[in-house]
Amino acid sequence: MKRYILIVLILFAAMIIPESLCAKEKKRVKIALFHTFSIPDPMCYDPYGKSLYNAVNMAWEDYKRKNRNIDFNVQFLKYDFGGNKLKVPGVVSNAVRDGCIAGIGFTCSDYALLGGAQAQKLKLPLITPTSTEDKIAKIGDFVYMASFNNAQQGKAISSFAFNNLNRRQTLVIVASDCSYCLSLSEAYSKNFKQQGGEISGEIHILTTDTEFTKLANNIRHYTFDSIFLPNYAAQSALIIGTLLKRGINRIFLGGDAWNWTEMSFAIVGQKSFEGYMVTSWSQNFPDPVSENFVRQYKNRYGEIETIVPAHSYDSTMILFTAMKKVDKYTRNDIKDALSQMQDYKGVTGNFTYKGNQRPEKSVAIVELSNNTQDIVKIIKPEP
Repeated sequence: MKRYILIVLILFAAMIIPESLCAKEKKRVKIALFHTFSIPDPMCYDPYGKSLYNAVNMAWEDYKRKNRNIDFNVQFLKYDFGGNKLKVPGVVSNAVRDGCIAGIGFTCSDYALLGGAQAQKLKLPLITPTSTEDKIAKIGDFVYMASFNNAQQGKAISSFAFNNLNRRQTLVIVASDCSYCLSLSEAYSKNFKQQGGEISGEIHILTTDTEFTKLANNIRHYTFDSIFLPNYAAQSALIIGTLLKRGINRIFLGGDAWNWTEMSFAIVGQKSFEGYMVTSWSQNFPDPVSENFVRQYKNRYGEIETIVPAHSYDSTMILFTAMKKVDKYTRNDIKDALSQMQDYKGVTGNFTYKGNQRPEKSVAIVELSNNTQDIVKIIKPEP
């Protein structure tokens, strides 16, 4: 009788033990997030890293919901370099010291170049969501881009200026202490001249400059029908606003760092202008995956003002997709899995890394006029 009771008790206990205790314990993995979280760095167009942080957490929740059988749990750790380039290598070293198996961040090229070099040295897989400087893809096999590069976007906007806008003489105003700006300026100028266009002049400024009245007076000596500003949004808007006030109104051209917002229009002021910028993604993209992301993100976090949320979401999903294909969550295995990524359908387009450190992405040309933004052309990557 006692034996019978014991068997019954054992069976009853097995029935009430939570399923979670019987399941295989999931491995906790740490993923580093690199950003200037403590200050609203104007170069990184994501004040305090809110968009980056929201997007990676949204990606994790979505991934868990769609993949019930994953055997890892993720802990995101923030590493803040406070807009100081000198601190960038150190935060990467700290992430490796803390046991992070991969990193996402450095949304601006100048930081990504430094962070990428340190990540390559310490063999930490790093995905930079929005950095586009060409040299990033050449750092090494641990560093991956989630956007197009400056060569691609420079060619796209210069071709559009020459062929669609019939521009023939461009004046370039570029920040000489900005790697991204110089790289994009070079790509634009090279392609524009190859098509038969002329670079009327190249004026150098600094990223810290905020007063452009003298510049407006100086450029009257040049002959030009367009102005290319391969700089960041706030400074480009300041330049445009100053030139308009001084009666200089040409077609203004820019790259993806414009990330134009309502604040950008406010900085320019009330005068109307015609501008065109390149972007790697827009919430108006005519694509079901993108449209669903926009709807879900707005429901959770509110308005989307820049490209950072979409690219950060894609970067995180790419990393999870790679992690699902490895047996051990080592940095080297994850790097190898990323290198084999092929035809992943993301919010910002398709991702294939096979044999490359950057994906071949479409380029969109956006027209800025009368406080509105409209996609006027989408250029698909060459086969």
